[in-house]
Amino acid sequence: MTLTADVGVVSRGHNFHAIRKQGIDSDARFALTIGRGDGTNGTHDGVVEYQTLVAHCHRHPGSGAFDILSERVTSRGYRAKSHISNIDTMISL
Repeated sequence: MTLTADVGVVSRGHNFHAIRKQGIDSDARFALTIGRGDGTNGTHDGVVEYQTLVAHCHRHPGSGAFDILSERVTSRGYRAKSHISNIDTMISL
């Protein structure tokens, strides 16, 4: 589960960045399966390391992700801006 989705949720997203597919370990764990496009390794995006997700795929505003994020951040009592900095790039799992 992340701040914007539960496990198994399918939603629309898009990829702003073309990335080089080098330097990713062969045993890397991915959080996202890409239905269309290349992803990071051809079919996946969102490398998970420790409790951090790093992805080039961004959730589409129409997916409801931002409503879920707002609700979860509010319900967890986050008040300081620093708790959700860089949310587009890194989402704490």
